[in-house]
Amino acid sequence: MKVKTDNPNYLRDLSSSAILAKDIQSLTKHKQKINQVNEINSLRYEVDSLNLKIDKILKIIEKRN
Repeated sequence: MKVKTDNPNYLRDLSSSAILAKDIQSLTKHKQKINQVNEINSLRYEVDSLNLKIDKILKIIEKRN
């Protein structure tokens, strides 16, 4: 169940005690931020993976020389 708060732009969810924005613009902005964070984390993982592969390649090259 959701109830009004002192600020008309927000509601409180009584089951989770969460404060919820009522306007779609805030929801859209929040989703964009979450997507950006997920993309950054994905890129970090890919860069780390590439670094590990490069290190392995360099070690193999050093052993051959």
